Amino acid sequence: MTHLRGTLLTYVTATPFRTRANRPFCFYCSQQTDFATPDELRLHTRTLHPDRTHHLEIKMRPSWKNETIKIDIKDATCSICNTRLLNWSDVLEHLKQIHNITFQSKHKMIPYILDNDKSCVICNEKFTAFVLLDAHLNKHYRNYTCEYCGEPFITAVRLKAHEKIHDTGRFPCPSCDKVFTLEKYMKKHASFVHSNDLKVKCYHCSEVFKSEHQRQAHIVISHKEHVDTITCELCGNVFSWMRKFVRHMKRAHGTEHRCNQCGTFFASKKLLLEHAVRHTGVKEFKCPICFRRYYSLPSLKSHMKYGHTEVIILVLVSDSNSKWRKWDI
Repeated sequence: MTHLRGTLLTYVTATPFRTRANRPFCFYCSQQTDFATPDELRLHTRTLHPDRTHHLEIKMRPSWKNETIKIDIKDATCSICNTRLLNWSDVLEHLKQIHNITFQSKHKMIPYILDNDKSCVICNEKFTAFVLLDAHLNKHYRNYTCEYCGEPFITAVRLKAHEKIHDTGRFPCPSCDKVFTLEKYMKKHASFVHSNDLKVKCYHCSEVFKSEHQRQAHIVISHKEHVDTITCELCGNVFSWMRKFVRHMKRAHGTEHRCNQCGTFFASKKLLLEHAVRHTGVKEFKCPICFRRYYSLPSLKSHMKYGHTEVIILVLVSDSNSKWRKWDI
């Protein structure tokens, strides 16, 4: 069975956390208390927030706006069989091989081991500061790629902050109108965008590509078994690209317009109003051909377009408005 990111805490004693000024603090508390040591944070989380999964899901809503969760996996243990899990690959492999549990959003759970070592849990590279480790993890979680220089990022927020360096500067690209704050960024851009060299190799075959974006597109098409798909929790649509998933959530399940009757969110006021009429139970719009009734005008139009294709021009009747209108299919 496949689970979403929050459910991992049901099976593993990992500790989610947030950071401020590169210091970890409790993921759940509204009061951002600093802890003298990571052990104090772990003890605090276990003691005061035992129902971690439920509270995490509440904190992360809407989930598509909160793209990643930092989790501390030091002393991680399987909650099912109490097996000690030494690293991130152990966590995922153990749950998959021993308990048949997989997670479709591994790229959203960003693992750390909070201690003085400041080592990457993926490649074991060591760093002198947490901020350097945090930046390094962009290389392992390439959810977003800068279209100007190919730099990878975990979240859209990081990408957006990075892209500002390409907006102004005194180092212009000789091949286009982009300017850069540093010469090294200009050279990286020129190599990434304007060079025809193939320098990015596929992880799963011998194919080589010009850019990270081309490699990812190739993997989605040719190596589907290695793609971590993202399933929309609200409608079940499946996506291979994080940016397409986020765009879908904004357009289809936006949170600015909420139905007072059932609490469902909609991307626009128009969609909310079309939905709200269903709570009245009144099907106001009637098909003049077969007399079936519908809650909204778009639903009736869709019915007439696909249900009565032999009709070119139809007369549309609204019971609440006795005016007759023509509609061309």
